[in-house]
Amino acid sequence: MTCVFCSLDQQPRVQQIIYRDDFVSILPTNGPVQGGHILLVPNAHYEDAFTMPNEVYQHILAVARQFASILKTVYQAPRVSLLISGMEIPHVHLHLAPIYNHGDMDSGKVRKATSEEMQEVTDRLRSEARKTSLAPFIPIA
Repeated sequence: MTCVFCSLDQQPRVQQIIYRDDFVSILPTNGPVQGGHILLVPNAHYEDAFTMPNEVYQHILAVARQFASILKTVYQAPRVSLLISGMEIPHVHLHLAPIYNHGDMDSGKVRKATSEEMQEVTDRLRSEARKTSLAPFIPIA
């Protein structure tokens, strides 16, 4: 079976990539708990965070830190939550979501996002990221 994240370039969701560099791609999740909930996905396949080379792990966390600031600005959130996952899709990925209250990252709040909602997240975050040092890695679409 092909990994859904490893075949990202062959999927329609490739148009929703917010950011991409040599190590990581960022896109909105299709199962958000909040508006602005995004995924940071290593471009190479790693089953869990502990099998990633240190360089990749540290780079992804540095990009996550930059996007946390962008999420706070765009969604006027006091905090951003970070969750490292890889169970439902056996390719490690990080969830970043703006949070406002205790329990905002409760998996019971997951819902199916529409393609329009995901595109709105993409457009808003691309626009803000273009104002930062991340601009060279923001797709022009």
